[in-house]
Amino acid sequence: MIAGCSFIGTPESATAPVQTAEYLPSSVSPRYCEYTVKLDIQPSERIVTGVERIKIINTTNQLLDKIYINAPLNAFSEDAEAQPVFNEFMEKVYPEGVNYGYIKFSNVSVDGDKADFNLEDTVLIVDLADAVPPNEWTELKMELEAKIPIMNHRTGSDEDSMWFGNFLPALAVYDDDGWHTDSYYPVGDPFFREAANFSVSITAPQEYTVAGPGIPATYEKDGKKTTEFTAKLARGFAFTLSRRYTSESLISPSNIEINLYTFSNTARKAELLDLASRSLEYFSDRIGSYPYSQLTIAETRLFNKGGMEYPGVIFIDSNFLAESDNLESVTHEIGHQWFYNIIGNNQIDDAWMDEGLDSFVQEGFLLNDAELDEKMQMEYADLKAVISQIKPNTLDSGLGEFKNWLDYYNIHYLRGKLMFYSLYKKIGKTDFDSFLVEYNRRFTFRMAYPNDLIQTAEDVSGSDLSAFFNDWINNPELPPLI
Repeated sequence: MIAGCSFIGTPESATAPVQTAEYLPSSVSPRYCEYTVKLDIQPSERIVTGVERIKIINTTNQLLDKIYINAPLNAFSEDAEAQPVFNEFMEKVYPEGVNYGYIKFSNVSVDGDKADFNLEDTVLIVDLADAVPPNEWTELKMELEAKIPIMNHRTGSDEDSMWFGNFLPALAVYDDDGWHTDSYYPVGDPFFREAANFSVSITAPQEYTVAGPGIPATYEKDGKKTTEFTAKLARGFAFTLSRRYTSESLISPSNIEINLYTFSNTARKAELLDLASRSLEYFSDRIGSYPYSQLTIAETRLFNKGGMEYPGVIFIDSNFLAESDNLESVTHEIGHQWFYNIIGNNQIDDAWMDEGLDSFVQEGFLLNDAELDEKMQMEYADLKAVISQIKPNTLDSGLGEFKNWLDYYNIHYLRGKLMFYSLYKKIGKTDFDSFLVEYNRRFTFRMAYPNDLIQTAEDVSGSDLSAFFNDWINNPELPPLI
């Protein structure tokens, strides 16, 4: 059972397919939690103050006497319990030297009454004076103050811009394993989120442009500009702001408005917008409709030369835009709109479910069947040659077990991709494509676990795939590719 942001209703209503490129109607998702946030940003000091309200539904079968909130920014505080960046990336993350940020809370209340709370590293624990029964609502309110480090990471800043990925404090997932309050591991995407609805208001100096999901409403007063966003059914809310942004836009064949915000003098804007449009069409045709009316691509500074995905928003690294001859990372991040956002999974324990599947489906965007076979054979041979040297090397390995990024990539991206290619060859293209569509239908804006994915593949193919998946997920040796 999941506390907070999950759907309560019949499986049919919970997985109704998206028919248009609009948000699902509220009648389809009456019990997702609601975030209402007002932020005031002072870029010169890199300070953010604000108020966050979270309306929470207790979807467990027991009384809820505590609320756990994940506050990832504190992983970058001076007294953080664990280092959130591998040593190999420290110079890229902190080009001007290590500096720190924080997020702290005050005036925490529940349903209007002051509540006791404790901030333990990246977890805010709020005590409920009156336990919340199953299927009942409660509203948490908290004031926050944050300092954003100068760094090239999911959240970060430079002299002209700030970006906020995995910044907003978010309700932790509660499932059969309890509350998920994992550390901010230095590898992978250490975030596990339920879909929710967001109303976010951001006030900043009027010379700053704010980019985020959806179509914003703006107004100016006393030298400041407030930008308001509404994002429905999203596994988080990411945004950026810069006083140097220029923007270009394109309407895709499916009538999706794609907006590109850049602060570099890149000559590749048209190419990038066209690639984003074609990628959206590809994934929509193969899996199911993109559920939003808009997609934002925003230039930021990341430590990896590529991008980072968020619901309705993609961050693109500035160096990647300037130096890369191949923009296919954009296609990969767009694929994550389905694998992680629309279809949720635990990215900490089961990263292959989004990274591996996205990496394989992405290959069909550019490769024909013969090219796909050749590439997979080559990548299989390369991985097989080094698999015994990688620890851990199985797909059941969580993020906390990896000691470097390359091992994580080789397992959850590459081994995961090869497993899905092997499944594709085993059950055939027709059944594999049907599996993608059915997987999306069953788990749209819900949470999928490994057994859910396996069961869907078995149902569609009419095959017992337990031995196949067990070998690929749990066997240190690589199974045969075909």
